[in-house]
Amino acid sequence: MDYVYREVDPELWIIPAPVGVALGFASVLKYYEGPIWLPYLVNGLIAVIFLVMYWLEFMGGADLAAVLFVAVSLPIVGNAIMPSVLLMLLYSAPFVLGFYLFELTRKCGLSCLLRLKVRVTGRELVSKYRWWHPSGVRIEGDPHEVVAKMNAWDKTIEASPLLPLVTLMFLGLIMAIIVGDGPIIALLGG
Repeated sequence: MDYVYREVDPELWIIPAPVGVALGFASVLKYYEGPIWLPYLVNGLIAVIFLVMYWLEFMGGADLAAVLFVAVSLPIVGNAIMPSVLLMLLYSAPFVLGFYLFELTRKCGLSCLLRLKVRVTGRELVSKYRWWHPSGVRIEGDPHEVVAKMNAWDKTIEASPLLPLVTLMFLGLIMAIIVGDGPIIALLGG
């Protein structure tokens, strides 16, 4: 849903949450050798950072729900030292950056890379720039409605691409499960 529609209903995460929490706690009891509270504390601190990012509108509600779901349902990954949420985010970062740069260059060439935005009219935004949103605007919803509320059909506005973060974070989570934290620890000189 996230890749196609750029929207995932945050309530979808509530349905599997109780099972995820139970399985996550069972995995910590069985596999984690340190204090039981430690992975939850670290994941909780990371989740608070993402809650602030949500409040500052750097990410959507479904993205926040995905991070919170991973934090409570998969507190550890195998024998990794680093918490699962941090691993997921570190491994998904190249996907996020690559997708963002791809979207920018696909729509307006290399000239947009320095600005990380494109200047278009509201009419162009809704007709040519699918999954882009006016920058600095706190109005959510269909791009047609956003442009109409801004009364910007013929005004020049700055826009930036919306990213399918849930999809890209899922790719990072798969890598975290398969690879673990070995490459990151090695890269950090450990």
